[in-house]
Amino acid sequence: MVAEETFGPEMAPTALDGPMQRALEVPVAIARALVDVTILGTAVLRVTEGPVAVDGRMGGLLAHGAYQATQVTIDANVAAMSETAVPAGLVEHVQEIETRAAAAIEQLRVSA
Repeated sequence: MVAEETFGPEMAPTALDGPMQRALEVPVAIARALVDVTILGTAVLRVTEGPVAVDGRMGGLLAHGAYQATQVTIDANVAAMSETAVPAGLVEHVQEIETRAAAAIEQLRVSA
């Protein structure tokens, strides 16, 4: 599947069935990857300066903006599902991604 091919075997299809449940896999995988890129932007700031640091900050900020757009999709898809159809652990997983995103963007802001 797209998520598995793009992000590795940890995103292999799960027991999810149905179009709405399946629609959650890709945006969640994308959100996780975008948060990882945002975190990489903060790592660049810790070990560089000047134009390279600016590039790291810019990359992190762009990734965070894309993450926020992806989060809107996730929220809309979850809202469209019945409570019983939301995969077990999904809400907690998305909250963990949100926590990592908030910490990463805060680091980018503090280092500005």
